[in-house]
Amino acid sequence: MQDPYFFICLLKYIPNSSSLKPEIPRSLYRNSWGAESLVSPGSSGLTGIRTLQGFCLVDPCKNRVVLQKSSLMKTLIRILSVSFVTVSAFTAALLPLETQAGELLYDSSKDGGRQSWEFTDPDAWDLTTAKGDPMLVLHGESRYEPAVRSPFNIAWLKGLETSGFILEVEAMSTSREYGHRDLCFFFGRQSESRFYYVHIASQADPHANSVFLVNDEPRVSIADTRTDGTQWIDGKFHKIRIERTVSDGKIRVFFDDMEKPIMEATDKTFTSGRVGLGSFDDVGQFRNLKIYSDK
Repeated sequence: MQDPYFFICLLKYIPNSSSLKPEIPRSLYRNSWGAESLVSPGSSGLTGIRTLQGFCLVDPCKNRVVLQKSSLMKTLIRILSVSFVTVSAFTAALLPLETQAGELLYDSSKDGGRQSWEFTDPDAWDLTTAKGDPMLVLHGESRYEPAVRSPFNIAWLKGLETSGFILEVEAMSTSREYGHRDLCFFFGRQSESRFYYVHIASQADPHANSVFLVNDEPRVSIADTRTDGTQWIDGKFHKIRIERTVSDGKIRVFFDDMEKPIMEATDKTFTSGRVGLGSFDDVGQFRNLKIYSDK
């Protein structure tokens, strides 16, 4: 495997660089998706330093900042005087921001036609366009009875089975406000009665606002942590991201704030499967769906 390349800049361009002193042996770096990577200097001699701008890694021999956590979380460094350097110690630890999410597996703007979806009830769904891009509209209750207690309104994406992935989508609830006002996001589908789903709802309880496992029996909440509820705002598309890593079983769910998850879970019951969108028994709209591999 080739060494990855990282942006660097001369240390002299960092304000007050002459007064910087090593304070930490390793640096916490957050990529553009919000995922955390803990990086150790190792044999490279790089030193972790805390600055007013965040964390950075400094090569004292070359007087250069190798990595820096930007306050905007969008760039690795201040692009003032930039060149490239190869850092062997970080071959397996970090990649440039543009590749953090892995391969793009699905983009609804390019392949979002009705033929891409399998519905529990086709009559409950419409496909329209928003600014020229496809938008799935769940407008009514599905005439569908699941084998075990689980959501009724589901659109399963055809032709794609994922293991680890990052799912990003914009979703808007068009239901009335009440405790279980929800939209759902599905993955790991093995059959009609075996899958995971994320239930984002106004109030949390044993059956709402959590990560659920359906495994040939009524759904069970498996969240390790979650908020007390998630507010759907009338007329607003919210940004949702779900991160799934199979190696450690982690599931992380983000809602508008892409740095702090609203719920987390750990489970390895299903390690791959299909992805879907929908609601337990409410209505809503979905657009700009993208699915990436997790590496």
